[in-house]
Amino acid sequence: MKVEVYCDGSALHDRMGIGVAVFSGPNCTHKIVRRLGPGTNNQAEYRALIAALKYCLQNHSEDDITVYMDSQLVVRQVTGEYTVRNEALRPLKEEALSLLGSLKSVSIRWIPEKLNKAHRLAYEASH
Repeated sequence: MKVEVYCDGSALHDRMGIGVAVFSGPNCTHKIVRRLGPGTNNQAEYRALIAALKYCLQNHSEDDITVYMDSQLVVRQVTGEYTVRNEALRPLKEEALSLLGSLKSVSIRWIPEKLNKAHRLAYEASH
């Protein structure tokens, strides 16, 4: 089965928020909306990706998964196009790579923010 996963992170003042929307076919089958403690926007983006991948590992491990994010930095770091220069992001990238390696068929792609179906979820979680 093909599964589309949209993830986004947001940071505002002293808290981060993450949003994940999972689609199996045309319908959203699962959402994750979570408020987290303090951190940066890039940390929130990674945490959203990690939450999405953990969910997929438990529920869609045999499916064909495409993850969509609007963070060019995270997508390019995870795909190896960029190196991680911020030490706070390094363990988050490693965790994401470990989870990606545990899934049978997964790809990660950048999309513009206006097409990210998890954007509003992350925004709501951080406010």
